[in-house]
Amino acid sequence: MVTEGSDTRIVTSRRLGGRIPLILLAVAALVFPWVFEDAHTQHVLIMIFIYGLMALGWNIIAGYCGQISLGQAIFFGIGAYSTSFLFANFGITPWIGMLFGVAVSLVVAVGIGLPTLRLRGHYFAIATLVIGEITQTIFINWEYVGGATGIWIPIVWDDPWYTFQFHDSKIPTYYIGLAFLTGGLAFTYWMERSKLGLYFRAIRDEPDAASSLGVNLGRYKLLAFMIAA
Repeated sequence: MVTEGSDTRIVTSRRLGGRIPLILLAVAALVFPWVFEDAHTQHVLIMIFIYGLMALGWNIIAGYCGQISLGQAIFFGIGAYSTSFLFANFGITPWIGMLFGVAVSLVVAVGIGLPTLRLRGHYFAIATLVIGEITQTIFINWEYVGGATGIWIPIVWDDPWYTFQFHDSKIPTYYIGLAFLTGGLAFTYWMERSKLGLYFRAIRDEPDAASSLGVNLGRYKLLAFMIAA
């Protein structure tokens, strides 16, 4: 006979069993740069973290909300340009520059999202693709931000945590990238189980039904677009 206590133990053991791979993955990620000390290998992982974070953002607007955006690189580039421009021209630490880049990306997301999110399906995808290509052309020909050569970043050897330039080792950059990706995964995990995630999936699967139940389609599409930025 199975008792209530045994049922509880079975459920607990299953939960722990499901978390063991995540725990092992977390431990592996933490010790990786100390086991594989090759700078190139660490650089590859850092780039995976960066593009993984970008993929999480795209998955919010396209995967959860069902709006296929082909212009997300706009916000990726704006954040990088904002951070680099402030440091190169005013000596502002990239930590503040990243916050400024996020703010600028949100403003641009609102400016792009308000008109384009009125479109549906392929029309929205085409609109974002066109805007992305236009933005790229503007920056390539805009000499104020370096044109096709980009922004020249001065090399600074002092105070690496202020300048975000770690010349002796890639390990600090590795852990910073890992922290950002972990934060993005944690937010996605929370969002998926919240009302916000429920609204996004309702808009993706049955937009008309969601609207009839009181979900403001325009507001939540724009919110997803801003989060993805």
